[in-house]
Amino acid sequence: MKLGIIQGRLLNPIDGNIQEFPKKKWEHEFDIIKKLGLSHIEWIITNKSLSEGVLNLDVSKYSDNISSVTCDNLVSKNIVSHEFLAKQLRPICEWAIKNDIKVISIPLLEDSQILTKQSTHNLYNFKMALKPYSLVYPELEFHFEMESPWDIANELVKDCPNFFLIYDTGNITSCGFDHKEWITNSLPLIKNVHLKDRTIKPLKTVKPFTGDTDFNLIFKTLKELNYSGKFTLQLAREEEGNEIETTKKHIKLFKNLINGK
Repeated sequence: MKLGIIQGRLLNPIDGNIQEFPKKKWEHEFDIIKKLGLSHIEWIITNKSLSEGVLNLDVSKYSDNISSVTCDNLVSKNIVSHEFLAKQLRPICEWAIKNDIKVISIPLLEDSQILTKQSTHNLYNFKMALKPYSLVYPELEFHFEMESPWDIANELVKDCPNFFLIYDTGNITSCGFDHKEWITNSLPLIKNVHLKDRTIKPLKTVKPFTGDTDFNLIFKTLKELNYSGKFTLQLAREEEGNEIETTKKHIKLFKNLINGK
């Protein structure tokens, strides 16, 4: 079972943030995932963790359990800027390679949400800004988490052999896209499925199986299409201080669905 979790979700929230690099206890989470039977952690890079010297850490001994480096520091309106990417992305690519981490995840959400039907001109600008990284770092895969229609998402990764997609169940729900259509038209480009439940009105992340995300349809479609990639828990945190028990409950809820039962 290729089920993992976002970094920091097994510990108390840092400074009230939903997800942030746990500077003092980050190694502890790798012990916890082994006990819980999880396979991986998505490492989070934020502006805060960059300022605290996260790129000075040697995490190579954990590389087998780090599925990706997620660049939350790239959530910015400047994401189409070559200068911005050179400053904010290039050092992370170098750090990932040094630590034998194979995947860079880029969230195209909120301030970096540029790839919509209303702003398709930015698709070309962003792809041209990022394409040199796919050439300079052919040993890396670049995964994109998007709130865009499937055709826009597919256009971004087309013709770039190391560009792939993250399918976020909550994001697709909140955008009102058809899950089956999005999955059917995007496999085999999907390499990771973020598990999240959201309501549409009001738009918020909620406890799993209490929102508008049709997990039964999603998993039925993934099974029919023989999806074999990773799943990553990114669900509502629920009670602070009870993160491990909450995660145990979430694992139990999704285990049979992931295993096709």
